[in-house]
Amino acid sequence: MGGSIDFSHPVLFSEKMQWLKLHYRKSVFTTMVDKYAAKQYVAERIGNQYITSTIAVWDDTDSINTDSLPDKFVLKCTHDSGGLVICADKNSLDWQSAKKTLQTSLNHNYYLANREWPYKNVHPRIIAEEYLENDGSEGLHDYKIWCFNGEPEYIQYITGRIGKHTYEGFYDKSWKLQSFHYHNPLMPTPVSAPRCLDELIELARKLSLGLPFLRCDFYVLQDGSIRFGEMTFYPMSGMENWHPAEMNRIMGDKIQLPNDPIIDGE
Repeated sequence: MGGSIDFSHPVLFSEKMQWLKLHYRKSVFTTMVDKYAAKQYVAERIGNQYITSTIAVWDDTDSINTDSLPDKFVLKCTHDSGGLVICADKNSLDWQSAKKTLQTSLNHNYYLANREWPYKNVHPRIIAEEYLENDGSEGLHDYKIWCFNGEPEYIQYITGRIGKHTYEGFYDKSWKLQSFHYHNPLMPTPVSAPRCLDELIELARKLSLGLPFLRCDFYVLQDGSIRFGEMTFYPMSGMENWHPAEMNRIMGDKIQLPNDPIIDGE
């Protein structure tokens, strides 16, 4: 990020993300970021109806039983980010390429990249999930709810994952579009609030209870139903530039760090 960090007095969002990596470690975080184990954790707190169905789990690519898979499915690794195999037609899927993608993901130690501690002890596995879709033109409707000190503050809406351009828009809890953005370009036009906005906010509130920061991701399907996506402790590992830059401090001010380090897992 081009600067040094005073770990005794972190101020910026990017600085506090690094402080949390080093000094705020709970063993349950490993469960929360494990794409398979997190499902039971989340179901116990908000309900099984929000969980995407698991078809199978394997330890390696050679164990994948293609006969057990439906015509449409998604494959991904439990410990990594990215490396997805999204299959809309099993008969036309290039299995050699798919296994190569998954093997690369299995071999990737996500913790080592930016020292995101919760991923350090996640057991690498391959998970097959139910295929989710909306209208087919924009991909899934992605709502990432940023929670500070257990309270949802902003909803980051992602659009255009299918196509040439991905955009984002940050909305407040009243669904007013904000003028800042983080990782993706700012969306050119606002979108309407989902009918389930209040429900999304309440679900994120339950999942983030007692934590200095947590981003809770959900999908809203065409029928209005909600599916849990994942929980993220450090968006973009805290190493992305905010636009405008002053948001780095504004977002940092919202995070109340513990007075002392809390470490009950290594």
